[in-house]
Amino acid sequence: MKCSFCGTDNEIGSNFCSSCGNVLSHGDNVITEETKKEKDVQKIYDNNVQEKVKNNININNNTDESMLQEDTSHTKEKKKPVIMILISLIIVAILVVILLLVFNSSPKKIFTVFTNKLYSYTKESLDDNYDTIYLNLNLRPEIKETKNENLEEMINKISINLAGGIDYKNKKFIYNLKANYDNKALFDLDMQYDKNFYMFLNNLYDKPIMAEEDDFDDVFEKTNNNDLKVVVKSYVTAFNNSLRDEYLTKENKEITLNGVKTKVKVTTLNLTADNYKELSNNIVSYLLKDEEFIKSYAKINDKNEDDVKEYLNSITGEEIASDVKISLYTKGLMNDFVKLVISFDGTDVEIFSGNSDNNFIVKVIDMEMTMLFDVSLETKYNEKINLKDVSNAVEQEELSSNFLQVLERFTDQEGYKALNDDVKEVTGSSIEELLSLLIGLNFGSDNYEY
Repeated sequence: MKCSFCGTDNEIGSNFCSSCGNVLSHGDNVITEETKKEKDVQKIYDNNVQEKVKNNININNNTDESMLQEDTSHTKEKKKPVIMILISLIIVAILVVILLLVFNSSPKKIFTVFTNKLYSYTKESLDDNYDTIYLNLNLRPEIKETKNENLEEMINKISINLAGGIDYKNKKFIYNLKANYDNKALFDLDMQYDKNFYMFLNNLYDKPIMAEEDDFDDVFEKTNNNDLKVVVKSYVTAFNNSLRDEYLTKENKEITLNGVKTKVKVTTLNLTADNYKELSNNIVSYLLKDEEFIKSYAKINDKNEDDVKEYLNSITGEEIASDVKISLYTKGLMNDFVKLVISFDGTDVEIFSGNSDNNFIVKVIDMEMTMLFDVSLETKYNEKINLKDVSNAVEQEELSSNFLQVLERFTDQEGYKALNDDVKEVTGSSIEELLSLLIGLNFGSDNYEY
C-alpha cells in the first residue's frame, strides 16, 4: 500500500506508514474502471498534443530551409556576374601575355622597339627652346689583356673631365678641360670666348692669356632641335621599314651581368655585302620621299634641298668592305636593354648602360687588348653661363717669357709626380728624359727653344 503523504510502499493491510507514520488510506490504492478510462483519455490527449507540436516544428524547419535555399540561390545569382568578369579578365591577361611573348619575341620586333626607344630618348633629351646649353662629360679609359700590367695600371689611373657651356644669344662660351692621374691634378685648363679668346692655365699661371683672335661664328650657330628630331625620326622610320626578317637571327644565352648569371636574348643583324646594299638602298628610297626629312636635314647642314637629294642619291649602292654583325642583348618579357655589340674585322665594340641614366660604357675588344671607356654625359638647357674675369689678361708673348716658371709648376703637381714615378717604373726613364729623346730638348740645361 502506498502512502498518500510520502509515497512509501507499505505491506498490504498496514494501517500506518512505516516511513512517515501517517494513517494509510486504503482507498488510495483502489483503482476503479472509471478512473482507468479517464487516464486513458488523458494519455490520448497528451499524445495528440505532442504530435501537433512536432508537426509545427517540422513545418517551421521546412519553411526556414526553403527560405535559406531561396536566399542562397539569390546570392549565387549575384555572384555569377562577378565571377564571370574575373574569369574574363584572367583570360584577357593570359592572351595579352601570349601575344607579348609571340609578338615581342620576333627578331624584327625586338630591333624596331629598340630603335624607337632610341628616338624617344633623343626626343626627350632635346629642348625645343633654349638660349644656352651646358654639358658635363667625364671619361675614364681602361685597358686590359695587354700582357703589360704596369702599362695597364698607368692607363687605368687617368680620368678626363670636360665641362662648360655656350651662350648662343650673347655669343659667349667657357669650357674647362681637366685631367687627373691617380685622382691627383695633372692639368687644369679653361677656354673662354667673349669677343676675344682667352686661356687660363689654372695652378700654373696666374693671369689669363689672350690668344690671337679667331673666327668662332660656327660655334654659335644653334641647331634647331625640332629639325634634329625630324631627322632622327625619319632615319629610324626608314630603317625599321627597310628591315627584313631574313637579315636577323636570334638565340638565347646566359651571360654574367653585374656578377650574376642572367638569361638574355641575342638578336643579331647580319650585314653582308649584298643585304647591306639592299638595306641602304631601301633606306635612301624612303628618305628621298620624306619631304620633312629633306627640309630639316638641309637646314641643319646649311644646304639647299637639291643638295640633300643629290647626296642621298650618291650613297645609293654603297658597299661594305667586310661583314658586320650588330647584336642586341635584351632580357625579360619586355626585352629590356642589356647591351649592344658591333662586330667587324675581328673587333667587338660593346656599348652598355652604366650606373645611371647618363652613364654608359664603351668596350673595345680585339686580338691584342681590351679597351674600356667609362663615359658620363649630362646636358642642361638655359643654364646661366658664368665667365671668368679677364681684366688682367696678357698677350701670348708674356707667357713665352715665363715658360720656365709654367713648366716648373707643372712638374711640381702631385698628378705629374705620380705619373712620372710610374713612367720610370715601366720604362726606366723619366718623362723629361723621354721627351728629350723624342724632340731633342735637354731639360737639364737652360737652352730651351719654344
